[in-house]
Amino acid sequence: MSTVKDFNYFVDRLFGGFDLGQGSSDTDILWSKSILMMKGQEWKETRSIVTPVFSSGKMKVMMHFMSAISDELVAYAREDTAGGGSVDLAKLCNKFSMETIASCAFGMKGGSFGRGEDSDLVKHAHSLFSIEPLFLLRTLLYLLPGTHQIMDFFKIPVNNYKDTAYLRDVIIATIRHREATKTRRNDMIDLLLDAVKENEFSKDRDSDLNELIIVANAVLVLSAGYDTTGMTMAYTLWLLALNPEVQERLRREIDDAFENDGNSGDILDYSSIAELKYLDQVMMETLRLYPPFPNISRECTADYKVPGTDLVIEKGTEVHFPIKGFQQDEQYFDDPAVFNPDNFDKEAVSKRHPMAYIPFGTGPRNCIGLRFAQLETKVAVIKMMRNFHLLKGQDTPLKVTLDPKSSTVRCKDTLWVKLEPIARQ
Repeated sequence: MSTVKDFNYFVDRLFGGFDLGQGSSDTDILWSKSILMMKGQEWKETRSIVTPVFSSGKMKVMMHFMSAISDELVAYAREDTAGGGSVDLAKLCNKFSMETIASCAFGMKGGSFGRGEDSDLVKHAHSLFSIEPLFLLRTLLYLLPGTHQIMDFFKIPVNNYKDTAYLRDVIIATIRHREATKTRRNDMIDLLLDAVKENEFSKDRDSDLNELIIVANAVLVLSAGYDTTGMTMAYTLWLLALNPEVQERLRREIDDAFENDGNSGDILDYSSIAELKYLDQVMMETLRLYPPFPNISRECTADYKVPGTDLVIEKGTEVHFPIKGFQQDEQYFDDPAVFNPDNFDKEAVSKRHPMAYIPFGTGPRNCIGLRFAQLETKVAVIKMMRNFHLLKGQDTPLKVTLDPKSSTVRCKDTLWVKLEPIARQ
């Protein structure tokens, strides 16, 4: 609860004792202006700029982009399994995630559903959150006394330079094109530009700094949202294939919603999606087992006495919150390793401590893009439920091992699942 009630003590972030907002290269400076890295008052002001972009009203605007791309998702899945083979869910869902973010955020085609080699956009977004040896070496060198001054003097990047620079250049090119052609799509770039113009804090800032903040947070949305959301979709569909009774209960709820709406298509409107309570439970249970980031951390900004104890957390201490540990603790969840969406029915939730489930963090510094990620995942799951039965095949893994080279919740296993098309009149 400290990140909520006593948020002012834990407003800043550290990552394993390291401040990723440091460094003097152009890409390090870019990252320092994202809400992931910002601290104190600067973070508060920038968060107030970015937050309106993810309001429920703005998500309704994004829906038609997501719906159009979900057609490509189904077409690709049909073609991929036309001979009766299995589909790699992580690959499939990451394609949908990248294409959705590319369209919703930047008004561009990501080239994700092509049959050839992955596009440059996909390659760079995928590798940005991989923990590569060179990144670890640069981070270690920056922590050594004296070395970081040398790195700063020569502007040697701490963060992943190549991938960050590519994504930055794509976004800047998009902004320049909008300015030159006076075009508008009402996507995330347009909304960020609007938010900066309208925000009271932005009016006192240099225009170049405002653009840097727009670009930095657009890079953050593209890179962080791509992998985490794609894997959440993949885990959801994989768990549904392993649990056919849950899958059929979910499909009944979805089909009933279409019937009640008099909708003969295969996507619902925004308000109808919001009413799918069992879909919410399925997604929450997936996120309980596979939260996007298994651990979050905060830096204590002033000496803090833990209520009801004599323990004092000193200023500068890094405090870790083991999300995966909380969410798989038998103190809060019966049979915590078992996939059971009923863990999130009203009665079960009412009996549990509210902080036992925090897959997107909690408090004012929780995940700013959670509405976007949840809607994107729901659109994909609904589309797949309307078009396919998900079946366990001989090559479908019954459990997965997380990839230690990833800072997110990627797994080392391939999530193979068979798809059986549903014929609808």
